[in-house]
Amino acid sequence: MEQTLPKLSREDIRILHPKIELARAKPGQVLVKELMNPIGIFILQKGSALVKRKQGAHDITVATLGPGDYFGETAFLDSISASATVVAEHETDLLILRKDRIIPLFESHPDLFGRFFQSIALIMSRRLRAIT
Repeated sequence: MEQTLPKLSREDIRILHPKIELARAKPGQVLVKELMNPIGIFILQKGSALVKRKQGAHDITVATLGPGDYFGETAFLDSISASATVVAEHETDLLILRKDRIIPLFESHPDLFGRFFQSIALIMSRRLRAIT
């Protein structure tokens, strides 16, 4: 988790830990549907997932995600629907940081709030640099 959200301290992770869900997805299971609101941020622990976008009548795979990768962070930030569908390629273990469980923590832990969103910004910046 520290590598995925690099600005979090061990204490931050201890505070977040009880709010994080563990899930297992079967091959072909839709994890996030394009144009729907995801429930939070997903972090792959094991397995892989395909990121697909509609192009006309077809779904085009635009990325493959593996352990340590995450998705859903943009919708977590701006509450706008997902820009792609994410489907488990193989049996996949995930951590889910549900928005409705994480946001209430920030009221009682404002420093966690800052480090959490710094982590998201840093990760999104790295992604943007990788594609430009």
